[in-house]
Amino acid sequence: MQNATLPPNLPRNFGRYVPKKILAQTNSATVYLADDPKRVHREVVLKVMSLAISQDDVWSDRFSKEAGFLGELEHPAIVPLYDFGIENEQPFLVMRYMRGGTLADRLSNGRISPSSTCAMLDQISDALEFAHHKGIIHRDIKPLNILYDEQGNAYLSDFGIATFLDKQGKITGPGTIGTAVFMSPEQALGQTLTEASDIYSLGIVVFFCMTGRAPFDYAKDASPIAIMNQHVHVPPMRLRQVEPGLSAGFESVVAQALEKSPAQRFASARGFAAALRAALVNSKTAPSSPHQPGNPALLPTDQLSEDDPQAIWVCKFCGYSFQGSQQACPICGSKEFSKSSW
Repeated sequence: MQNATLPPNLPRNFGRYVPKKILAQTNSATVYLADDPKRVHREVVLKVMSLAISQDDVWSDRFSKEAGFLGELEHPAIVPLYDFGIENEQPFLVMRYMRGGTLADRLSNGRISPSSTCAMLDQISDALEFAHHKGIIHRDIKPLNILYDEQGNAYLSDFGIATFLDKQGKITGPGTIGTAVFMSPEQALGQTLTEASDIYSLGIVVFFCMTGRAPFDYAKDASPIAIMNQHVHVPPMRLRQVEPGLSAGFESVVAQALEKSPAQRFASARGFAAALRAALVNSKTAPSSPHQPGNPALLPTDQLSEDDPQAIWVCKFCGYSFQGSQQACPICGSKEFSKSSW
């Protein structure tokens, strides 16, 4: 029996797959948790494209060919496509159900640590470069499209969906495809895209991870056009304008990913990830504070004295300094600190 929250006119089945509940909705598709009755106890994600898209003849003609190709896009960090089909003239995709949620879920509680950001970027950049080598530009990299399994491994999803939409011609703004907040300047202008466009979008994601916000100021009700205009014309914030405790290395790496000119960004997704990883390593081996010479003795968190609220503590790993007691570094999550004598 179908869940009462499902649309009343929804088909009972899409192929052999039975929708159970809605996981997410966008302008282009509705995503359901579904049962696969041919697999014991297997739940899958069922992505049903909107009627408006499916009624376009050009898009429909290419759907099966494109979906079949995506099914062959096998990589350890790409959410696998299990099946595809058309039910009542609505195309659908069937994918692995990722029980760890999305990066957007994790960011709903605020920024994540630099080490967690690097771990995510290592995996996602590898998947992205794999696709780039096959001539695929993702075009819609965002936290909702980065998913986690139960072990905390990151996966990139929705490969090719934006490609379908581009060929179909549906747009966010004049000549554009994608999500405005994460869109590259050239994407906002409707220009031909290269791998560098995905790297810019990934840079926006990393900025969100390390600060909890976008690198531009705009109203909550800003239109997609207004947001896209900032990508094209407004310099992004520097990382340490938002989080002064982050290292200059982190700031430099993210700034390069967010260059307006595609040619000035990293040459590859893996290059971006390697640079951020190097910045993380350097932040762990850097002096405890640029203004405090010496190497104070390391103390575990449980030895931090709450009786000395004026004491200055320095994180062992990222060099972030703070006053008073903490259970964990607010920047990198480390639980080991040193006490400054100066």
